[in-house]
Amino acid sequence: MTKPNTGEVSESGQLPELLTVHDLAGVLKISPRSIWRLVRAGRLPAPIHLGASTRWKVAEIAAWLSQDRPKEEIPRPGMEADDGQAEQ
Repeated sequence: MTKPNTGEVSESGQLPELLTVHDLAGVLKISPRSIWRLVRAGRLPAPIHLGASTRWKVAEIAAWLSQDRPKEEIPRPGMEADDGQAEQ
């Protein structure tokens, strides 16, 4: 019998191949709502949809985590993207 997918690292040190929003939130130590904000902002790999289920591929998340990038702020509702141009 297999263990349920809890999103936790197994005894062998392996993550499950597909992660739910709650699994991914646990891995990244942020809220599920923040996951969706990052997806909408294009800052997190897009999930795959399997029927009514949404999952992220562990390989894509691992590659995303290994990229060098500046620290990004999670967009909050009502925050406008700063394009670096001040109003005149």
